[in-house]
Amino acid sequence: MPSHSPPRIPLTPEIRQKLRAHIERTGVGPQALLRGAGDKPQGLSSSVISKWLAGGKTARRDHLAYVMHRWETVDPVVPVTPLVLQALQLHKDRTGLTPEPLLRSAKTLPSGLTTSIVRSWLEGRVKRAKRSHLDFVLAQWERCPDRDLSRVPVTAEVRARMEEHRVRTGIGVTALGRMVRNPPAGLTVSKVRSWLYGSTKSACRTHLEYVFAQWEALPTRPRPKPFVPRPEDTAAVPSSPPQTPFIRAGYRLEELSNNIRAIRLERGMTNDDLAEACGVTRATVNRWEIRKDPLRPETARTVACAFGCSVEALYS
Repeated sequence: MPSHSPPRIPLTPEIRQKLRAHIERTGVGPQALLRGAGDKPQGLSSSVISKWLAGGKTARRDHLAYVMHRWETVDPVVPVTPLVLQALQLHKDRTGLTPEPLLRSAKTLPSGLTTSIVRSWLEGRVKRAKRSHLDFVLAQWERCPDRDLSRVPVTAEVRARMEEHRVRTGIGVTALGRMVRNPPAGLTVSKVRSWLYGSTKSACRTHLEYVFAQWEALPTRPRPKPFVPRPEDTAAVPSSPPQTPFIRAGYRLEELSNNIRAIRLERGMTNDDLAEACGVTRATVNRWEIRKDPLRPETARTVACAFGCSVEALYS
């Protein structure tokens, strides 16, 4: 049987005018429109669309429907005018935020938006931008407070107060960062951690007040049940962790690693939470749990304190 060609329709002046209107509205030409379009109908290309615009008489119905729909849903590209550029620069100067911390403070970003794109606008190297990108960046900067020129010292008393809230709530810096919504622009988990561990000596007043307000709003964690060794274990387990050398008869590194992981999971703690509680890095906790590093006696006491259990529980 003869094969049937896909139905074609005439390209009227009204259709061509509508196609050109889409190009003018979005700033997207035929080639850019089909870039990355994995679902386009067979036989459709940018040269086909260009022929329509140049006066072609007919078009495949499925081709035209696809192109019209794609242009209607495409993210428009708009010019970065001197007025828009001035608004971006004013927001940057007012808040003191460069593109990096600005976008880092956002929970989610529009697809394809990067700090290098925003920098290219500010530097005048790119004259056009996706409207969704530009609207997002302007809205993000508009909701940022004015630059807080007053910084406050992160004293030992401030760190002690932070540690008190961390212990009281059982919520470390990383967990707190996951819980909050829409933090002040420029406030990050690593910045709060640097206050707690003393690597940063001053902080933005509004950032510090925000973090304390979030911690103070959390309930107090119920006290963990004390560890009670089984009667059959008390005779075999000494009252202190093994001394150097760290692995002696009766203490296998594999058992110690398994105990640390089991107690951590029982307490509902992540590796990050345990690392913060012990003042070490997550990599160190990982090494404990994969049997790379034994625990020193003083470290064992710190881990036991973080778990709210006895030292013996780590070695039993």
